[in-house]
Amino acid sequence: MHHIQKASGDYEKYDRNKLLSSLLAAGLSEDRAMEIVREVESSGRISTTRDLHEIVKERLLRRYPVVAARYSLKEAIMKLGPTGFPFEEYIAQVFRSLGYHVETHQFIRGRCVTHEIDLLIDGRKIGECKYHNARGIYTGLKEAMYTYMRFLDIGEIRKLDGVILITNTKFSREAIEFSRCYGLSLLGWKYPRRRGLEAMIESSGVYPITVLSGILRDEEITSLIGSGVISVNQLVMRGRVREEAYQVARELVRFAKKT
Repeated sequence: MHHIQKASGDYEKYDRNKLLSSLLAAGLSEDRAMEIVREVESSGRISTTRDLHEIVKERLLRRYPVVAARYSLKEAIMKLGPTGFPFEEYIAQVFRSLGYHVETHQFIRGRCVTHEIDLLIDGRKIGECKYHNARGIYTGLKEAMYTYMRFLDIGEIRKLDGVILITNTKFSREAIEFSRCYGLSLLGWKYPRRRGLEAMIESSGVYPITVLSGILRDEEITSLIGSGVISVNQLVMRGRVREEAYQVARELVRFAKKT
């Protein structure tokens, strides 16, 4: 492999170390990770990043299902849709597990209009969630400005400590520049560096139910989300699922508690 196509349509040079690092971060030993890397490189089936992800996950599911779940975190969050509601509920669970008090879908009066706020964090910080169910989409300047204007309008009436825009993808350069200028906090995929959404999820130990895709059928996952089960942690507490999936879920929660 020389170059592979990203979701944005651009091409990048295949980086063995990048793949190896992602497998190590997902919990594989170095020997096992290198074994997967060699198998992937010899497959001859990869022309896009999606191909790369799918063939890696296919091999992990056969041998290391808990690792497969952690490896597929970004894809799993995108499967929480098609609406943004499960994503908002999932993010609330992540924040709560880290010690924050979070209320969802609050109607708060501003100076000019009443706003429906996705998250109210510790009663003093508003959080707006921007969900995407496809790769290669950036959260941009428009979303950053919209979120900040809400903060300003509510701040005319109510004392607030800040505002945060949360997304499951990346931010555009303009959104980052705007946020730095006006003090808008951003939380997205790999942003801020080493403290992005993926790092926060790993710290919380709360994984979306969709990491079990490939172990549970799509219709089973849809049914669980419809009944309010958004995270693997909730699934373990309820226990009403096929034994194979339940055991992987338990191992995933146990692994999170160790780290």
